Parts: sequence; structure tokens; C-alpha cells
Amino acid sequence: MEEKIIQTKRGLYGRVNITLPISLKNCLYTLHKRTGMKKAEFLRLIIASGMIEVSKRIIENNREECEAVQQPARNW
Repeated sequence: MEEKIIQTKRGLYGRVNITLPISLKNCLYTLHKRTGMKKAEFLRLIIASGMIEVSKRIIENNREECEAVQQPARNW
């Protein structure tokens, strides 16, 4: 896929292509129509908020793993 940078008045954007199950795609488009937002704006919001949730879960899981590992005692 060719890397393309899109420049608008609001900033620089990069294009991302993803493949979704048709049921999920239809659900997203139905939600998009209810919000009254532009499609690109809505999808950016959905992706960004999902990324935040996923990163929080990753951090929480890593914190639990790190706490479970005992650190060796330091003798200074």
C-alpha cells in the first residue's frame, strides 16, 4: 500500500485501510448516521477512543505482571 499524507486546514492525516466483518461495518455506519457527524470524523473518534481503552488494558495487565515478578534485593 502506498503511503499517502493528506493535508487539510485542520492538520496532517494518514490513510488507513481496515477490513471489518460486514455486521460490524453496518453497525458503525448506523451509529454514524445517528450522531450527525461527518463519517471520517466519527471513525477517527471511534478509533482514537478504542485505542485509549486498549492501551489502558495493556498497561493494567503489564502492571500486574510486573508486580508479580519479585525484584532481587539490592545490597548497597
